[in-house]
Amino acid sequence: MKYILIILLAFSCQKELTQQLKGISLNNPGFEDGFSGWTRETKYTGPNGWKIDSSAVASGKVSLKFFARQPYHIAFETLQETPWNGIIYQTVTGLTNGTYTFKCQGLAGGTGMYVFANDKTVELARPDWFTIYTVTFEVTDGTAKVGFKCTDAGGTTQWAPYYFVDDCGLIKKL
Repeated sequence: MKYILIILLAFSCQKELTQQLKGISLNNPGFEDGFSGWTRETKYTGPNGWKIDSSAVASGKVSLKFFARQPYHIAFETLQETPWNGIIYQTVTGLTNGTYTFKCQGLAGGTGMYVFANDKTVELARPDWFTIYTVTFEVTDGTAKVGFKCTDAGGTTQWAPYYFVDDCGLIKKL
């Protein structure tokens, strides 16, 4: 009898959670189709910056990688690409107004790198293997702009600044 009660309670909680959240489709949320669906804005024209990469993924075959070189990365290297600034995003329209959460899995090293949704940001700052990052925000005009930005990205940790992100999602709280 105890096991039946636990199963019923778990089903009830799952049903309640499902009723409170609604997933919204993003275009190419795992970067499996390259940059398709994502808009990139930066004045940077060098060899690094954003790339589609297979060296660190949460799922699928690729993820979005960001990297900017600094002189201390390699002995005798003089290429300086920091502080680095830019934004990569999707604009989602036709949303009902309310509370949403943009999420992704990511890992990062350095400073000045963010997950953002409209006017809210969370810093990408964990070099651990794929941490889940979430940004909760309000939609008031039926539109959400979600993605990643670098504001004077830099840092002194090895290979900083860098990040990998994968498995993006947008969820509406009902």
